[in-house]
Amino acid sequence: MEDERRTGEERQAEEGESRGLTRREFLIGLGIAAAGGILSLWESLWRASDGTTAKGLSLTPRSYLPYVAKDQQPPTPTPSPTSTPLPPPSKPRVVRVHDAQATNWDPSSSSGWYGDYVDLGRVETMLLQGLMALTGTSTASDAWSQLLPAYSSGQIIAVKISLNNSTSCDDNDNQIDAIPQTLIALVKTLTEDRGVAQSDIWFYDTTKRNNRNIPTRLSGPVWDRYPDVHFVGKGECGATEIAYDETDDDLRIDLNDPDGNLQPRYLTPLLKSATYLINIPLFKYHGIHPVSVGFKNHFGSINYVLGGGADNIHPYIDPNDGAYRSNYSPLVEIYDHPYIREKTILTIGDALFGACGATQPPTQWRTFGDTSPNSLFLARDPVALDCVMVDFIRAECAARSEEARINHAYDYLFVAQDRGLGVCEGTFSNPGGDPWNGEYDDIDYRLIEL
Repeated sequence: MEDERRTGEERQAEEGESRGLTRREFLIGLGIAAAGGILSLWESLWRASDGTTAKGLSLTPRSYLPYVAKDQQPPTPTPSPTSTPLPPPSKPRVVRVHDAQATNWDPSSSSGWYGDYVDLGRVETMLLQGLMALTGTSTASDAWSQLLPAYSSGQIIAVKISLNNSTSCDDNDNQIDAIPQTLIALVKTLTEDRGVAQSDIWFYDTTKRNNRNIPTRLSGPVWDRYPDVHFVGKGECGATEIAYDETDDDLRIDLNDPDGNLQPRYLTPLLKSATYLINIPLFKYHGIHPVSVGFKNHFGSINYVLGGGADNIHPYIDPNDGAYRSNYSPLVEIYDHPYIREKTILTIGDALFGACGATQPPTQWRTFGDTSPNSLFLARDPVALDCVMVDFIRAECAARSEEARINHAYDYLFVAQDRGLGVCEGTFSNPGGDPWNGEYDDIDYRLIEL
C-alpha cells in the first residue's frame, strides 16, 4: 500500500538521506563522551565484486574474510574519541560560507553534469574559512587541532556522503548527489593541515539491501589526487563492500515506534571500526520526510529502511501518513546511537547546489537571487545545523511543496533537542531566526561572504 500511495519521485527517494531555530543566548553542552570499556576485537567482511578489495588489494574469495587494510593489519574496533572535547560554547555555532562564484551551473543553458561547473579552488577556500570560523582559530591547522586533538595514524575517519540517486558506476543523470570537489577539499585540508593519512579516510553510503554505487565521476577525481582514500558502497567501480553484521548487539538500533511495527536496524560495521565521523548531507527538500539534511543522511548508515509489511520506516517520517507522530522520529533514534552521536566531530552541509525534491536536479533558488545557493554550512551541533538549513529550504521550497508536509519540517529537531542532541529554534509559523541577516537568539550563526 505504501508503494501505491507514494508518487514516483517518493518511491525513488530512499535511505540516503530543527524545528526552526530559537532566539537569544542559550547554554548548551554537547560533550563528546568516551564510550565505556574496550570494545571486543572485530572482524568485518570485505569484498569487491571481483574478489578484490578496493584499489587492487587481492583477497581469496570466500564467504567471510577478515577485514584487511592496505597494510594487511586488521583495524581494531574503536570506542568514541577519548580526547578531551572542546568546552561547550555559550550557544552552538553554525557557520555558513557563501561564494557566489563557487559554481556557474545554469539549468536553462548549461550542458552535461552540474558537477563539472564547480570551482575547486573556491570550494577549498570556503571550507578552510568555515573551519576557522567554526573553531575561532586563525589557521586550518589550529582548527583541526581542536576538532581532532588526539588523532593518530591508523584511526579511521568515516565520512558519510549522500548518493541517494546513484544507480551505477557510470551514473550520468543530473539528480542531485555528492560531488567530488567537496570531498577533495576535505581530504586536502585533513592531510595537509592535520597530517591525516589518506588511508584513514573512508567515504561511505551503504545499506545492506540497497548498497549505493559509487559513481566513477565522484570517486575518479578524488582518487586522481588521493589514491589511498577509501570508498565504501557496492563492491563495484573499485569501491569496497563491508558486510553488515546483524548478530552484533553493539551495532543494533532499537526503533521504539508507537505501533511496535519497526524491527531493529543495524549500523554499518565501518562505524564500529571508525574513531571519528564526519557527516556531509546535501541541501534539499525530500518528498516523504519534509527535508533531507543531516539526520536523514544516516539512512545510508543502516542495513535497511524498507522492510517487509509494516516494518517500514517511511510512514513514520511522512507527515501525510497516519503512522506519523510529531513527537516520535526514527531519525533521532538512529542518530542517538553512540557510534554516531559520540563519534561525530563535524557536520558539513554541502549547499553548493540545492533541490526542492529528493530526486530532482539542482535548481536556481529565487531566495539566492536566482542562482545556486553556493554555500557550505559547518557545525558541531547537528540539530542547530539542520535547523538553519531547514530555514533556507522552507523559505525556498514551501511554495513548490505540499504545505502540510513542509509545516512539519522541525518536528524531528524538537525530538532531538528533547533527547539532548542539540538546539533548535522556532517553528514553521513562527521562525526563530532570519538566516540571511543572522538574527538568531539560541544559535551563534555566522555568515562569511567571500
